[in-house]
Amino acid sequence: MTSALHTQFQTSNSSQVRNRNGCTQMSWSKVMEPRDFRAFFALRWSQFLHENYRNAEEVSVEFGVRYQTALNWWQGTNRPSGDVVAMAFLSHGESLAKHMRATA
Repeated sequence: MTSALHTQFQTSNSSQVRNRNGCTQMSWSKVMEPRDFRAFFALRWSQFLHENYRNAEEVSVEFGVRYQTALNWWQGTNRPSGDVVAMAFLSHGESLAKHMRATA
């Protein structure tokens, strides 16, 4: 999964460091530009919701969030926190993983 995601984002050479064994190492947070990943995630989350729910109201009920929050997710203008993503993986693991792996 990481290789498909990794190719879609710019990397920063300044994030490369040599560990004590002389090997080049990158921390995950530095491999992808955070803003690019946030936009990517909001879009993919929205696509996942459209495929698995009828509308933002159903999303609101399913995840226990305000309607406006669900609408923001539905429109791709915002993204959920980790606990919501974990809940989605518990009930829709393969479907959500498919959206995160997509290369389009």
